[in-house]
Amino acid sequence: GLCYSFTTPAEFPGFLVPSVYPTIQAAIDDASDGDTIWVADGTYTGEGNFDIDFEGKAITVRSENGPEKCIIDFQRERRGFNFHSGEDDNSVLDGFTITKGFAGESGGGGIRCTASSPTISNCIIVGNSAKDYGGGMCNSYGSHPTLINCTFSQNSAESTVPMLGNGGGMCNLVNSNPKLINCTFA
Repeated sequence: GLCYSFTTPAEFPGFLVPSVYPTIQAAIDDASDGDTIWVADGTYTGEGNFDIDFEGKAITVRSENGPEKCIIDFQRERRGFNFHSGEDDNSVLDGFTITKGFAGESGGGGIRCTASSPTISNCIIVGNSAKDYGGGMCNSYGSHPTLINCTFSQNSAESTVPMLGNGGGMCNLVNSNPKLINCTFA
């Protein structure tokens, strides 16, 4: 015999950055397997837009209009993307310029894959650096990412320790074997 009143929210507008979610990481945090995150044109910097972690989710993070219009600038402060939770080819990164990432001893200034094998397509990985391994990208511990239509340029890996500083564009360590399809290294 009691009366109750409630309201329901409008239909979910989608995983849209920055119109619904302020950062790429915030959208990933709320996403579930099978979701697609759409990132609008622009340049993304700062907290929530570096050390981006897919958290082992089978999601797609895609720019709306390609890498020339969607730039993630890490301002030489941090790494770009960090795949380290067993991501497989169902974890997709598509259509970004990934630039000015920096990594210390663990390598992978732009992208790091540790025991993970995501799909990375239509990306420009440019101007990233690492202290030891893989300025543009470092794959280690059985990582087998698939890269399609990606361009690597002006990336570097340097070290003051002899025998280190390998793979300015990409370094593959400890049983890692990426699959490269129509990729360019300059």
